[in-house]
Amino acid sequence: MFKLQISCIVIMLFLFVLFLAESKIKKTTQKLFLGILVVSIFQVLSEILIIHTIQNVENVSPITFKIVQRTYLTLVLTFFYLSFRYMSAFIKEEVGEPAKSLSFIHVAQVILYAGIFLLPLGYEKTETAVAFSGAGVWVVYIGAAFYLFIIFSNFCGQIRRIAAEKILPLVLGVAFGMCACFYYMIVPTAYLSCLGAVIMNMAFFLAIRSPQQCCVDGNDVSEDAEDQKGVLSYKVSYEAPEARILVVDDSEMNRKVIRNLLKKTKVQIDEAAGGKECIERVKQNTYHMIFMDHLMPEMDGLETFDILRDKKLIDGTPVVVMTANTVSMTEKDYMDYGFSAYMGKPIIPERPEAVVYELLDKSLVTVLEKTEIINEPNKIADGNAKEAKEADSTSGQNWDKLPPLDGLDYTYAALHFQDTDEFEEMVNFLLAVMKPDMEEVEGYYSRIDDAETLNNFKTKVHSMKNSAMTIGIVPLAGLAKTLEDAACEENRDMIDALMPVFAERWEKYRLLLYKTFAVNDENKISADPQSPEIKALFDSLREAAAEMDIDALDELMEEIDGYAFGPEYEDKLQKIRLAVTNFEVEYLQEEGFL
Repeated sequence: MFKLQISCIVIMLFLFVLFLAESKIKKTTQKLFLGILVVSIFQVLSEILIIHTIQNVENVSPITFKIVQRTYLTLVLTFFYLSFRYMSAFIKEEVGEPAKSLSFIHVAQVILYAGIFLLPLGYEKTETAVAFSGAGVWVVYIGAAFYLFIIFSNFCGQIRRIAAEKILPLVLGVAFGMCACFYYMIVPTAYLSCLGAVIMNMAFFLAIRSPQQCCVDGNDVSEDAEDQKGVLSYKVSYEAPEARILVVDDSEMNRKVIRNLLKKTKVQIDEAAGGKECIERVKQNTYHMIFMDHLMPEMDGLETFDILRDKKLIDGTPVVVMTANTVSMTEKDYMDYGFSAYMGKPIIPERPEAVVYELLDKSLVTVLEKTEIINEPNKIADGNAKEAKEADSTSGQNWDKLPPLDGLDYTYAALHFQDTDEFEEMVNFLLAVMKPDMEEVEGYYSRIDDAETLNNFKTKVHSMKNSAMTIGIVPLAGLAKTLEDAACEENRDMIDALMPVFAERWEKYRLLLYKTFAVNDENKISADPQSPEIKALFDSLREAAAEMDIDALDELMEEIDGYAFGPEYEDKLQKIRLAVTNFEVEYLQEEGFL
């Protein structure tokens, strides 16, 4: 008799098991979906009971019948209320802002509840059929129509900002579910309500298990850069000028990469070079998100995270771990430790922006555009830079036009930069820190017998390895990895053998990069740094630093770089460039002259 209802329960139980097996139940939509699934199972069970009472109405007391009827209809109402909450949260997560008109849904809910209370009063059973009649039916119809109007008007208003593969199952699921329940109000023995519940559950499940969600939660994304590239089913363009993020990494280059990749989102970014500085900054400021490197000298990312958590300095603040350390800990280990997301190194362009969009409070986010893209592996990962350029001709990439350099793999570098301009900017940034980095690691090497210094040596080499990998100098990164492994194993003989080779290769590539990518003085205008015109430029630079005008600093530095001052000024000029890049206001105010 109840084969349809039992089949529907089996399907929903299967969805329940599948959902729990695949999901970490972190997002609001996922939690609401779980609630919808549980309620709808009880709804179908109560439908079996109500059909039984209808078929045996002569043997059931009127009070029992009304209790059963109202219990079932209340579960229906609860099901649709949770559906409204789900869709409201879904629109907020997809669009980046709440759907304000959905607040009127509560009016529809009150009308529906009143109708459900009145329905059993108008129940009629004849020799040929059973049906509801009277005011209750019309009240339910009015409430349900209002409910549908609000839901569909919101979908229509946001349809361009929600991916088509998501909105289609949602709309069909809601429509089919409501039509099934409408028909049930007319013919209570139609046995269609359970079908509506099943289809809505399947539609909601398909929507939350989309590629966009998987790109951040870590369930379906490979840790390799090649697999992470192109996992989004669409690209979101957004701004979050009120959001404040802290980037914690001992490598200036890594902090610069993240700052660069998030520049267009207009988020406010603070930096910390280590765990202690991170703790002090979190005590002084409120951050909406933290990017935390794992391997850092003195205090690593895990120790820092433990202190922040134990002192309740980050309650509710998402913390994203960044690491290339895939040997001692896996992505699952980091997630189990308590981090909100995992980001592998070297960092690829789409990852930071996607992570911020996924984890940041949507009240801080304004979505500008959501564009569907082809969901297929990036052709650069196949080693064919020319095909990759043709596949994304609007990105401004011209990797095949860059000058060849022995050991520099542009196809690998292209995985980590949005275009060649960004790549060349990062190379020049690296040039500014390569010499200080080697001086620092040589200082650690001279005192390497100390256990703490050995750990700092290992961490610094690890950071230099990531820098080389980011711009595609694979042989240098491989040598740094071997040296890092020797430090991990405390193999002093191996360290002594490799350190001179590493220092020589590091300097060799520094000179090659400088010769190949440093701004060509031939195209510059020769100028005397003591001339009134140049002094005025540096005066303006200091004023911009005092006013903390980032845009003006960038424009002035670009103008200064158009002049050639001679090799004797290059070291000082590099320091000024680095200070502008890192927004070191005090240095620019005190040392901002050649």
